[in-house]
Amino acid sequence: MKFGITTIYLTLAFFSISLLKNQAAAQLSQCKAELKNDTFVLENSKLKRTFLWNKGALQHFNLFNKIKNQLISGTGVPGKSEVCFPGINAKTVNGSFRFYNAPATNAGYEYLAAEVIADLGTLHLKNNFRIYADCPAIVCDYNIRGKTGD
Repeated sequence: MKFGITTIYLTLAFFSISLLKNQAAAQLSQCKAELKNDTFVLENSKLKRTFLWNKGALQHFNLFNKIKNQLISGTGVPGKSEVCFPGINAKTVNGSFRFYNAPATNAGYEYLAAEVIADLGTLHLKNNFRIYADCPAIVCDYNIRGKTGD
């Protein structure tokens, strides 16, 4: 009798887990990363963040709260990248963009990953964005490789 009850509990647990995974995948479909003309957009059900592409040297344009239908921050300085480096006067080149679904792990939830890669003189820049479903934040990690100045 115990074997039968244990089997039922395990079956219910696996069924519940599979439903949660399907729900997470459905929520991840709310996330978006898109490059259209010179506009780069990251969004989920809570936020929409827009950049000017600027050949891969992203320039903040605005951040919009979709829940309150409110603009949080407006435009940046025209022609200025979000980051600058002393000793580097070169223009950004070779800007590229890709996105993919990153699976959930024991340490974190599933998310939409968006990578922006560009070269700035002798520097190789990479912005790693993480867009989570139903989360009022968009995470960005900056990776920089190369040398500045002499």
